[in-house]
Amino acid sequence: MRHKLTIILLAGLATGTFLVHQNYITLPGNGNQVVRQSTDSIASQLNDSWKRLTLALGQKGQGFNLPSLPTIDSGSTGQASGQNSASTEVPTDPNATPVESIVAGVPLSNVYYYRFQPGLPQAAQQLFQRAVNIYNATGIVRLIPGNATGTQNSVVFTDYRKDDGPVSQLGTIELGRGGPQIIQHYGIANTAYNHGMASLNMSYQQSLSLSVAVHELGHALGLGHSSSRDSVMYPIDQGKSQLSPGDLAGLRAIYTRS
Repeated sequence: MRHKLTIILLAGLATGTFLVHQNYITLPGNGNQVVRQSTDSIASQLNDSWKRLTLALGQKGQGFNLPSLPTIDSGSTGQASGQNSASTEVPTDPNATPVESIVAGVPLSNVYYYRFQPGLPQAAQQLFQRAVNIYNATGIVRLIPGNATGTQNSVVFTDYRKDDGPVSQLGTIELGRGGPQIIQHYGIANTAYNHGMASLNMSYQQSLSLSVAVHELGHALGLGHSSSRDSVMYPIDQGKSQLSPGDLAGLRAIYTRS
């Protein structure tokens, strides 16, 4: 009987399988602007574990051929003064919005199932629903209401509370978080899917807007921060909710495969 080996990398295992990006969008104010972005990375553990598996099972005569694991760079933390600390990749199109490095080159379906966290305020639900409509209108991705299976792309819309203090004192506040969570199965057939998250900070309900919801959903789908003020992915809120040509090019880089 021929033995088959499938190595499955799941989110949350101790070996590490994904990078969780916590992206912060800030309000413009007087004084210095500080854009904060942190990345919790355990990619080095993942790569080390994969090497051990290769040594244990990939020797001649064992009958196993393990695929090569894509290199994942660990993101740095603690950056400030407008610097983007998350690892991103620039698509081939020089005008395209950058994509998160853990998404770049990953063969993702363009179909997502989305749901709202139980108890999410109606105002937040309405903002996220309008953001979904904007992305669906591009024809590049398709977001469908409902619960995804474990092997389908999904986005969960949530809220949280984090009080940074008065804007007048800090000059910046955190309005939302979002990011992709890539899970890859390696084996007879290699598959990948994204369990993304987009969240609004309800400590500043008066400052929440469609532009923030569109920005965080962009992160969940794999878009990184952009240096273009025309982009919805610019890290300081400009009140823009319509995707720029660069944003569309970034999405195509993720979801359009030749």
